[in-house]
Amino acid sequence: MDFSTIAIFVQVADHLSLSEAASRLGLTASGVSRALTRLESRVGVKLMTRSPRGVKLTSDGAEFHVRCRQLLADMEMAVSTVSKGRTTPRGRLRLQCPVGFGKHVVIPALPAFMQRYPELVIDLQLDDRQYDLTKENIDVAIRVGHVRDTKLVAKRLCRTRFITCASPDYLARHGEPSSPAELSGHRCIGYFNAQTGRYREWGYVEDAVERWRPVHGPINISTADGLLDAALNGCGIATMTTFVAAQSVASGHLVIVLKNYTTVGPDISIVYPPQNRTSAPARALINFLVDLVPKQPLWEQMINDALGASPRRRVRDQ
Repeated sequence: MDFSTIAIFVQVADHLSLSEAASRLGLTASGVSRALTRLESRVGVKLMTRSPRGVKLTSDGAEFHVRCRQLLADMEMAVSTVSKGRTTPRGRLRLQCPVGFGKHVVIPALPAFMQRYPELVIDLQLDDRQYDLTKENIDVAIRVGHVRDTKLVAKRLCRTRFITCASPDYLARHGEPSSPAELSGHRCIGYFNAQTGRYREWGYVEDAVERWRPVHGPINISTADGLLDAALNGCGIATMTTFVAAQSVASGHLVIVLKNYTTVGPDISIVYPPQNRTSAPARALINFLVDLVPKQPLWEQMINDALGASPRRRVRDQ
């Protein structure tokens, strides 16, 4: 019985969901299901019942869950104790992350990281493309959306939220759309994915249904910060993540439109090759990145203040 199978069981038991566990671990739901079947065969008892409505622990499964959580905690403590005594994080790490998240979340935190780990050097690659980490010698990466590479370890950081906004000058000249349908009469600034050649979809909740549609306009840009700059300069209406737009919204340089239609976006995850689990420098960076995103990040508070957010409008599942 290996620790990876136990870790899979603990994730499923923690969230009572195969799909949630699979998402957090960077695996497929079918792979998680097979691992649980092998585990139940190994221990000789039924640990959980599975149905279309979800997962429920049996009495044996509940007891096994408690003991497995403690086992994983003890193992983590043992590794940490040995590493602290013998390994000071030092060396060079390559971190790749999307431009917007890098500029607005990671870079402002780097002075604290350098102070905590003075012997570590970070080569930060800001790029919206997704690379083969092993082939490109990338130690840790930030990914937006579902992590399809099952060879990577994935830790979910948070879920994004998209808002639609424009400069006060643009809205004074062209008016404000009152519904997503009215966007067709406006200059929209689309996000152009240079890797796929596609335009990112804009999502809105309309009549209690979440609808996504590809949007583009006379100007389409391949980075989140490009969208921000174009919107600030009055080029049109753009949809961007809250962590990119928060400062500009709070300062009044951007105005949120279609406030009653906002929806959540894809997950943001930390990914890294399995061998980096035992690397003290990589663990230091991974733990630091996890700590960057609390349950209610500052950028979400700023956007909620701008929305005059009631609890139902606040982004959930951070």
